[in-house]
Amino acid sequence: MSKLKIKKSYRVAIIILICFSLLFFTASYLAQMFIPKAIEQECSKVFGVPVRIGKAGVNFLNTSFWMRDFEMTNVTGMEARTFLSFKHLSINFSLTSLLARQLIFERIRFQDLVLNLERDQNGQLNLDYFQGQIQKRFKPKIKFGKRHFFTGYEIHQFSIKNGIFRYANRTIPEEVKRWMFRNIDLSFSNFAYPPQFVDPIPTSLYLNAKIDGIREGSVLILGTGNLFAGKKEFRIRSDLKNIRLRDLNPFFYDFPLFFTDGFLNLKSVTNSKDDWLTVTNEAFAEDIRFSEKPGFSKVKTVLGFPKKDIFELFEIMNGRPFHFDFSMSGDLEDPSFRLDEIFKQKFSEAIERQLEKAFQKLNQNALGADAQTRGNSAKPQASLKQLIQQWTGIKFSGE
Repeated sequence: MSKLKIKKSYRVAIIILICFSLLFFTASYLAQMFIPKAIEQECSKVFGVPVRIGKAGVNFLNTSFWMRDFEMTNVTGMEARTFLSFKHLSINFSLTSLLARQLIFERIRFQDLVLNLERDQNGQLNLDYFQGQIQKRFKPKIKFGKRHFFTGYEIHQFSIKNGIFRYANRTIPEEVKRWMFRNIDLSFSNFAYPPQFVDPIPTSLYLNAKIDGIREGSVLILGTGNLFAGKKEFRIRSDLKNIRLRDLNPFFYDFPLFFTDGFLNLKSVTNSKDDWLTVTNEAFAEDIRFSEKPGFSKVKTVLGFPKKDIFELFEIMNGRPFHFDFSMSGDLEDPSFRLDEIFKQKFSEAIERQLEKAFQKLNQNALGADAQTRGNSAKPQASLKQLIQQWTGIKFSGE
């Protein structure tokens, strides 16, 4: 009798397992059939441009969503065909976190993501158009806070593998400016909103990318610490190599000279302790070439030195390395603290100090050369016979 009950229970368990398996595969199949079209239609409405998705689906075993071959068309009139595309996206959720009214993403991973930012001849940025579309059409239904279902969200791991970022500025058709970052490897972990103020888990950041150009440039950023919660305490190291100075001209709009050539290497260490930020920078530039910027012909001095002397100095240096160091500090809680303005100020002051040293060295070399010339002119010139004796050691008869 007991054996019959065991056999029946075994059969029931097998039947239930088969039903769940059929339900699982049916749901997965239906998801792959309907989800891509549904997302395409919704995204096209929200962004106002055609969106295409190759495949998409849900994996019920590990509670994840995946998508392949996503393409979002660019704004009409832009150069690049697509604004955003990627080969693969996977998002892993934590279902148990819903019981605690938390929305937790265990992992978000993009593969072969390509982002094209572009400014047209009228100065309009394509990103601004999409932001306007989102604000006009998309009204978030999920809100965070004590009065709403979700009280917060977390991202345990976010990554972009083999990404590409392009930027093109076509405001001046004759001088289209382009930047391209490729082989982008970006990742960060342990992000939470609202921030955790009690024993927050340190956030880590990693960015590695190559920069296209005459010389291949690179960007490497490593950071860890408390970046968001309460008093900021973190440490970030960055290393930029072969940054073309010509591409930095738009950032120095009030500088009277125009970089026509040259490369910059910059190493920085950023520390924050109790919201007090300290940044130390070590810069190394080479092959620097200038030209006079249009509209600044009346400016006679650069960084406190005559403009013509600056041109002559770098001609004499003939591309030799130019070193300068500078540091910045300030209170992150101070509303008047502007890191970009302080960077420009300290950057200019460092170059000014180094230029002063260079001019002093040139003056010393010039004085030494003059003294040597005067000393040589005071000495009697050797005869041809004496020179031959000095060079060969041969002694002429009668000597």
